[in-house]
Amino acid sequence: MAAYTGGCVDLVRALKYEGWWELARPLGQRLGRAIRSNCTPGQARAAAVVAMPSTWARRWRRGFNPASLIAEAAAAEMGATRLDLLWRTHGAAQAGQARSARLRATSRGWHLYPMARRALRGRHVVLIDDVLTTGRTAGIAARLLRRAGAASIEVGVIAVTENQNADIGLNIPG
Repeated sequence: MAAYTGGCVDLVRALKYEGWWELARPLGQRLGRAIRSNCTPGQARAAAVVAMPSTWARRWRRGFNPASLIAEAAAAEMGATRLDLLWRTHGAAQAGQARSARLRATSRGWHLYPMARRALRGRHVVLIDDVLTTGRTAGIAARLLRRAGAASIEVGVIAVTENQNADIGLNIPG
C-alpha cells in the first residue's frame, strides 16, 4: 500500500480514466505479494479475494472494473480464490466528492450474489480496491460480506489518500 501521491496517482488515474487496463496486473501482483507476506502460505491460499464492485454504468463506460482486474492479479499472486460476490446497481461516483459527501454513501444499491453465503461461510476475505479515501464503501462491502458469513475481512488497496481517516469498523465481531 502506498500514499496516493505523485507517481501512484498517475498510475491509478491511467488505469481508471485513461483505459490503461494493463497496469492492473503489476499493481495487483505487488498487492498480492504484500498481502501474502503478512500471512502464512496456507492463510493466503485459503482466502477468498473479492473486488469492490463498480456500478454497471461505470463498468460500461470504462469497459472494465479496475478493482476486479487488480483482484484477479492479487489472487493469482497469493494462490487464492478470486470470487465475484458483490454487485452494485447504482451509486454516486466517489472520485471528486468532498469527504462529507463520501461519508453519506449508503448501502442502497449494493447486493450479494446468491452463492455468496455458501462461498463465504467461515472464510477469510480479502476485499480489494484501488484507493481507500474515507473507508466508507469498504465498510459497506465488509458489512455485507460479514452478514453473509465471512469469518474475517482484510482490505487490500493500492493506495491510501493522505487525509485518510478510515472508519471501516472491520474488527467488530460478526
